[in-house]
Amino acid sequence: MVIKLKRLNNRGFAVSTLIYGLSILGLMLITMVMGTLSSTRANSKQIADTIEDDLNNHSRTSKVYSVKGNSNTAQQFTIPEGEAGWYRIELWGAQGNNGNGGKGAYTTGVIKLDEGSSLYFYVGQKGSTNTGGGETSVRVEAGDDPPAKASRIMVAGGGGKDANCPGTTTKRYKIDTGGSKKIDYDSNYVYKISGANLIDEKYSDISDISDLSISSQVYNLSATDASSGKGYYNGINGLGGTSFISGYAGSHAFSKGVSTGNKYTYYEYEINSYVSDVHTDTDSNIEYSNESKDYIFYDGMMLANVKSGDGYAKIQKVLSTTETDSSIPTKLRQNHKLDNVGAIRVCTKNEETRRTTTLQAINNNQAINISSISNEMNGSSYCVRYTLSRNSSLDEIAVWHNKNGETGTDYEDDIIQVSTSGSDWKDIKGKANASRLESGLNLTKSQTETPNGIHISAYQPDYTSGEIKAGNYYIFAVTSSNKVLVAAETEDQRGNALTFTPINGSNKQIWNIKPIDCKLYETSDDKKACNSGTLNADNQEYSIIDTVRFNALAIKNDENKVNNQINNEVAFNTYTRNSPQIWKIFSMNNGTYSIKSSAPKFNSTITSGGLMYNSNTAKGDENDSLMIATLESIDVARFYFYKLDY
Repeated sequence: MVIKLKRLNNRGFAVSTLIYGLSILGLMLITMVMGTLSSTRANSKQIADTIEDDLNNHSRTSKVYSVKGNSNTAQQFTIPEGEAGWYRIELWGAQGNNGNGGKGAYTTGVIKLDEGSSLYFYVGQKGSTNTGGGETSVRVEAGDDPPAKASRIMVAGGGGKDANCPGTTTKRYKIDTGGSKKIDYDSNYVYKISGANLIDEKYSDISDISDLSISSQVYNLSATDASSGKGYYNGINGLGGTSFISGYAGSHAFSKGVSTGNKYTYYEYEINSYVSDVHTDTDSNIEYSNESKDYIFYDGMMLANVKSGDGYAKIQKVLSTTETDSSIPTKLRQNHKLDNVGAIRVCTKNEETRRTTTLQAINNNQAINISSISNEMNGSSYCVRYTLSRNSSLDEIAVWHNKNGETGTDYEDDIIQVSTSGSDWKDIKGKANASRLESGLNLTKSQTETPNGIHISAYQPDYTSGEIKAGNYYIFAVTSSNKVLVAAETEDQRGNALTFTPINGSNKQIWNIKPIDCKLYETSDDKKACNSGTLNADNQEYSIIDTVRFNALAIKNDENKVNNQINNEVAFNTYTRNSPQIWKIFSMNNGTYSIKSSAPKFNSTITSGGLMYNSNTAKGDENDSLMIATLESIDVARFYFYKLDY
């Protein structure tokens, strides 16, 4: 039997080989694509999981309170079993005049709470027509009688009936609508109720922290004025109410005597003066035992003119602890320049500073004694030196300039320094530095000072180091300090330009900032420096990722050109360098930062790449946008960060 084999010609063989080869190549490509997609999905999930873990650690136990009944209705929060630790509380006061008046204030701080202990939240209602908004407060005792109201440990003031009379910080004021930066303070009366008698006491400045002790028989209250906002001090003459944070510089510190009943005291933080330890048995306002309890907030912040409509409140756990000490753990300190401080120096180019600067240095619930105040020069700057009675690791330093009774000023060459011995001076707020900007601008101005002064916390990043530590942040626009960057929340919004809106505490306003992986650096030298931990702060690059959909801050269409929009459309790519998703954050040395894209310029002849806050206020739009700029308008190209986790 003979089998005949059909012979393939050369052309058929070649075609078959080509087909088989292409098939194999196709399978390989499909495998690679699937692998890449799988890796991308895994990578995106890893990023999301990491940020979600950060958020979960930041918020293990949380609760949000809105208006219930009326402003006098208590809403109780009890620390669950096994959940003792440090909690962040955020409060928003209510707006006045049925949504047409001054907006409510915002307050926040971190406090140690024990298992089984309770706090009582009172959420303010917006004012009706021509009336002020209600305060939002936290109290140790429930009730609206003077003893219970005297147990307030945090208050966010409500707005007055006029739009330029917002809920404020530690001072009553109204915003000058004439176009200048001037803040007009109210210097009228603070009222006390002592028994059934109304006593009026005149203060030269509402911020004066004197003669404000409160017991169960004495309660500070302003005169009844329906047009004014409610607050720690109610507004008068249509002004907004003031805010309060126990232990915050410019406020007082609150304690409760346990064994002797519901007796309370507020310990004054006297400006440029000394307040003794709160546990003094000789104090006339309170009887102490070993069970006495301090209610002290750390890392506080106050903002005026924030909340439209009704107020609300939020409490969330940020750190577990088994420690019984109410002092904040040393390991949480970030700005170690505030360790072991013996002297503080405040300088500007204006000699008037010497007569008008006031200062408080807070350590573990005490305003440290200023043993001496002297004038000196630092180069061409005029300085006031404050020598402390003892070296202390400070929790907070607060400075108020008051040039001719006016704040809202952008002070030139404003410097705040600390020293251990009086000779080794270190900047904690330095001269504004424009040397990193391509345009070489003459940036001499500082962060614009509000009536709340300048507060520097040991639990926030060092302004002058140039380093931003990984974590979750609010990103504020310097020129509109009550607004923060907000992410697109829904799928159909994610390609839109990002905006700034008044702070509301939602995750879409919280951004995870993190140094990028070393492998993503463009040059081998930077990669090596990153891996060895020697990377220069000016070369450090970051991802900025929202905590809602875990998408990255990026340039629209990857085009680094002037007036282009910024969005958060896609997840961050950790495998390949995608420059439009990568950012440099430059410290201006004065508490503000510039944020600049690492993407190549769209046009090499035009300076671009800096982020700019684009205000739409003139258009009546509350949602201001973020976009690419040339950095020529430096005020709107500056930002500051508030770290939320520990």
